[in-house]
Parts: sequence; C-alpha cells; structure tokens
Amino acid sequence: MDRNFFKRIELAFPILDPKLKKRVITEGLKFYLADNQQGWEMNSQGNYQRRRSSRSKPHNAQGELMMTLGSS
Repeated sequence: MDRNFFKRIELAFPILDPKLKKRVITEGLKFYLADNQQGWEMNSQGNYQRRRSSRSKPHNAQGELMMTLGSS
C-alpha cells in the first residue's frame, strides 16, 4: 500500500481555551492513548514497536471513535 508521505500537510497549534483543550483530550486524544490493538511506540533507539495488548480490556482507537461518532 502506498502511503501519502509526500503530498500531505500536518499542522500543530496550541489550544489556549481550557474548555476546548479538555474537549480535545476527552473526545479525541484519550482514545489514541488507550489504544493497545493498533498503536505503535517509538523506543529510545528511534525504532517503532507495535503496542501489545496488556491484561486490560482491548482498545482500538479507530473502532471506538467510529462507534462514538455513529451514536451521535
């Protein structure tokens, strides 16, 4: 599968409003931080390793976001 590394733009900016910042974290970021099915982590040598499911409940960020968006 080809990846779109050369034709995409990524943007970052600070979120200064405390209420909006909390919303971004709770409605978006928390899903990706809890992902133990599709997540990857970079080690100290700069190599990526797939996050493995621990004893906790499996979490898949994409699936959970789709379910959340579908129910609204």
